[in-house]
Amino acid sequence: MTLDFVDRLHEFVESLELDYPAHIGSLDTKESIAIYPLPGGKIKQQFFDGTADRLLNYEFAIKSKKQRKAIATLDKLAEVLPDAEIVSANGSYDFRGIEISSEPFNSEMDEHYFYHALSVIAELTTYKQ
Repeated sequence: MTLDFVDRLHEFVESLELDYPAHIGSLDTKESIAIYPLPGGKIKQQFFDGTADRLLNYEFAIKSKKQRKAIATLDKLAEVLPDAEIVSANGSYDFRGIEISSEPFNSEMDEHYFYHALSVIAELTTYKQ
């Protein structure tokens, strides 16, 4: 059984009907939001049956021609994610919560787009696969 958290997180973001389409992994060639895991994370507690309480790092990146709109979108995510309930479709995890680990920040810009990001920590109980 594969951990389906990033898929459920993507579905949650899409349900918010933000002004940008969301993708798992990387930004589109046009304005978009990307959701992807970050390195790190840690196991808070491991049990003999393979169950583990984990803290996993994820990031939301946004690519937009309008800087204020991008920041407002990430602010909205930062506001709603801590109250979200993101349930596994395949039973691979139990959701414990999401903590915002950074305020939205400017990661770069080019001649066409602004790039901003928001980092979060998901607390999950995962089950042996």
